[in-house]
Amino acid sequence: MSQQTFGEYLRELRLAKAQTEQYYSVRSLAAEIKVASCYVSKVERGDAGPPSEKTIRRLADALGENPIWLLAKAGKIPTELKEIVLKRPLLMAEILQKLAPLSDEQVRKILAGLPESEPERPKAPIPFEPAQALQKVAEEPVPYDRPKP
Repeated sequence: MSQQTFGEYLRELRLAKAQTEQYYSVRSLAAEIKVASCYVSKVERGDAGPPSEKTIRRLADALGENPIWLLAKAGKIPTELKEIVLKRPLLMAEILQKLAPLSDEQVRKILAGLPESEPERPKAPIPFEPAQALQKVAEEPVPYDRPKP
């Protein structure tokens, strides 16, 4: 049995939504995500490759699917994950290689032991003290090059 393509999976999701929403067609989905219905049809048939990340995220929202899962089904890595890896590529590669052979349960146990991550906060601006700045400038010698005649 062959692996399900992105288009086949997309069609499956759309048809599942059509079971709960009357008249949910290719045209309905296309209108909701703001693309041409012929494009959605081509993707479902495999005549066009998976759409852009932005469009896949709109598809996920429209179809009630996890966007990271749908991006993975399309063979794409979410931008936010790429950015994390690109900040520390060697360390991230080592982490992924060590986690790869573990079961989901083992990985979840490891994750449960990690501290909660806090969002990065912008650094507070350094307070500017005009009097101190002027004093510092006054104390520093100013190099002077005499103009050449």
